Amino acid sequence: MRSNLRILAALLFVGWLSFCPACSDDLTQVGSSTLPDGDRNTVYSDTFQMTAATVRVDSLYLRSSDGMLGNLDDPAFGQIKYDYLCQFYCVQGFRFPHTPHNGRIDSVVLRLRFYNWTGDARVSMRARVYALNRQPVRSPYGRLNPEDYADMQTVLGTRVYRLTDFPSLRNDSTIRDLYNASTRSYQPVSIHGRDLRITLPKSLGQSFYDETVARPASFATQDAFNRFFPGLYITTDYGTGSMIEVGETRLLIYYSRPKSAKNDTLVRDSVTFRFTREVIQYNHIRTSDDNSLLRPSADSFAYVKTPSGICPRIVIPAAEIARKTQGRVLNAASLSLRFMPQDAWNDALVPPPFLLLLPEDSARAFFDNRTIDNGLLYLRSTNESNSPDIGFDAITRNYRFANIAPIIEAHIRRNPGTDLRLLAIPIDRRYSVTTDRNNQPTRHTTAIIPYLYPGGVRLRVDPASMKLVLLSSQHGTGLR
Repeated sequence: MRSNLRILAALLFVGWLSFCPACSDDLTQVGSSTLPDGDRNTVYSDTFQMTAATVRVDSLYLRSSDGMLGNLDDPAFGQIKYDYLCQFYCVQGFRFPHTPHNGRIDSVVLRLRFYNWTGDARVSMRARVYALNRQPVRSPYGRLNPEDYADMQTVLGTRVYRLTDFPSLRNDSTIRDLYNASTRSYQPVSIHGRDLRITLPKSLGQSFYDETVARPASFATQDAFNRFFPGLYITTDYGTGSMIEVGETRLLIYYSRPKSAKNDTLVRDSVTFRFTREVIQYNHIRTSDDNSLLRPSADSFAYVKTPSGICPRIVIPAAEIARKTQGRVLNAASLSLRFMPQDAWNDALVPPPFLLLLPEDSARAFFDNRTIDNGLLYLRSTNESNSPDIGFDAITRNYRFANIAPIIEAHIRRNPGTDLRLLAIPIDRRYSVTTDRNNQPTRHTTAIIPYLYPGGVRLRVDPASMKLVLLSSQHGTGLR
C-alpha cells in the first residue's frame, strides 16, 4: 500500500511540475477523497533562489585516447591551441620479422589518422614533431608542459597541410554525433578517416633496428622500451583556423627485404608502433583571453568554454531548504539552464553536447573512477522531451535536468547546515548501439568523458532564470 501510494504521488508531482512550473508555496492534498486520514499526503511547492558564477575547473581531465592538434580563434571566447604527446606500445620481446636489406632502413613516417575536425578546411597549417627526451609523468590532469619533456632544439619532421589535401578513406569509417548548424543540434553521422602523414628521419628507424640487434633488452618490456624511446610531441607552429581529432597515432618504419629465402627480389615491408591505452597520451591545451569570463557578468551570464575548464558553479540554498522542508520528503525539482543564441559567423563555437551536473567536491573522483551518470547523484542533461541521447533542446536552447531532488536530499543528509555547490561540466559520452527485433536502435552509455572539443555558450543566470521550484510531501500518520 505504502509503495503504491508513493508511486502515485511521484507521478502526480512530475505532472504538476510540467503544468505549473512557477507555483510557489501552495499546499494541497493528494488522494484525500480515497485515502484514510492517516494515509493522506500533504504536498508542498516551495520556490528558492539559486545563484551561479563562472569558475575554472582545476582538475580538467586531459588524458584521452584521441589526440587534438590545431589552433582555433573565436572572437567571443578567445584562442585555443591544441597539441599532444604520446608514447608507443611495444610488443614484449619485439624483433623485426625480417632482416632489412643490408641492415638499412628506407624511411620513417608518422601517420595521424583523424575522423573528426572543426574549423576552416582551407587554411594552411604546419605540424612539427619533436622527440621526447624523458618519460612524462603519469598524471591525467594536464599539469605538464610537453616542452619540458621534449628536445625542442631538434625538429624530427614538419608538414604543411590543409584538410582539403587529404582524401577520405572509403574502407574506414565511424559514427560520431556531430553538430548540425541548420538544426542546431547533434546528429549521428558516418564519417571517414583521413591520414596526415609526416616524414621523419631515417636515422630514427635505423636506431630502432640497431637497438634490436645490439641491445634486445630494450624491447623486453614496455618500461624498457619507454626508456629507450620515451615518445613524441606533436604540435603546430603555423596557421590558425582548424583542429583535427586524431583517433590513431602510428609510427611506421619501412625497409626492403628479399622476397623469400630462394628469391632475392626486394620487396617493401614495415613495422608499426602505435599509441594504445596501455601507454600515455596527454592533450596539452592552451587558451587565452578567457580571464574576462571569470569576472562577474554585468549582464547576468555564466559561461561554458571548452576545453579551458570554464563552467558554471550553481549554489543551491540547501541550508534554507533543509529548514523549510524539515520532516518532509523531497520529491521533485527540475533545473533548466538556458543559453543565448550562438554567434552567426561560420566558425563560432557550438554548444557542448551535454552538461553533467554533480557536486563540486565529487568532480575529480567522478572522472578518476570512470563513473557513468546514474540519474540520481550525477545528472546528464537532456532536451525538453527528456531524451537520454540529446543533451539540450535546440528550440528552447535549454540544458534540462529532470529532477535534482535526489542530489539535494543526499547533500542535506550529509551536510544539513551548508549550501550545495554544483558544477555543470561539459561532457561527451561514448556509447554502443543495439537493435531490437524491430530494428530500432538503442544507445548504451559506455563512458563519460570531459568534452575537449572547442565549444562554448553563454548561460542566463539572472535571478528570474535561477528560480528553483521544489515539490515535497509530508506523509500522514498512517505512513512511517
